[in-house]
Amino acid sequence: MKKRVALVLGSGGARGYAHIGVIEELERRGYDIACIAGCSMGAVVGGIYAAGKLDLYRDWIQSLDYLDVLRLVDVSFRLGAIRGEKVFGQIRNIVGEINIEDLRIPYTAVATDLTHQQEIWFQEGCLHQAMRASAAIPSLFTPVMQGNRMLVDGGLLNPLPIVPVVSSHCDLIIAVNLNATHQNGYQLPVIQRAPAFKSRFDNLMNSLGSHIPFRNKHANDLLELEQALLTPAPDT
Repeated sequence: MKKRVALVLGSGGARGYAHIGVIEELERRGYDIACIAGCSMGAVVGGIYAAGKLDLYRDWIQSLDYLDVLRLVDVSFRLGAIRGEKVFGQIRNIVGEINIEDLRIPYTAVATDLTHQQEIWFQEGCLHQAMRASAAIPSLFTPVMQGNRMLVDGGLLNPLPIVPVVSSHCDLIIAVNLNATHQNGYQLPVIQRAPAFKSRFDNLMNSLGSHIPFRNKHANDLLELEQALLTPAPDT
C-alpha cells in the first residue's frame, strides 16, 4: 500500500521550479500525494499539480526561450513592476477555469493580506485567483485587490505553510524549504567515483602533468620534501 504524503511547497521565486522535480521524484518512489499546501511559487506548482496539469506546465516552461520570456513581461506603473496578466493568463489556459473544491486532492494556497497584516488561506474558490494572489511578490507583481484586502506573496508571513496540512491524517508530512541557509542536521551523501571513472580521471591528471613540466616538477619536489620529513633520521 502506498504511503500517503501531505506535501508543503515553500516560497522561493525562480527556485520554485525545483518543486516540479520533488513531485516527480515522490511519484517515482511510489508515494501518494494526498494533499498540498503552498505559497508563492509553491502555491503555483502545487495548484497546477492538483489540477492534473503539471506535465503541460513543465513542457511549456521548458519550451520558453529568452524572447518568449520577454514577451511575457507586461510592465506596470502601479504597485509592481509587472502586471502578471500574460504569465498567469497562460497558467489559466493550462489549468482551465476550476475551483479549488473541485480539485482531485485538497489544496491550500497561502497569501498575505497587507491591509490587515495576516495570512489568508485559499481552500475554496477560483484556483487561478488563489495562485495569483499567493505569488504576487511585492515590487515585482502587482497585488491582488479583493474587497478591502491587498493580497501579496504568502511568503512574507509564512514561507513554509505546514499548519494547513497537519490535520490531513497522512503517513508523512514533507515540507520543501527553498530558502534554507545552513546544513545543520543534514549530512550530504558522499558520492564515490566508480573505479573505471577514477582510473580515467587519474590518467587524465597524469597526462596533464606530463604536459605541464613546471607543475609536475613542483609536485615532485613537494613529494620528495614530504618523504624526507617523514623518514626517520639514521642512528649516529
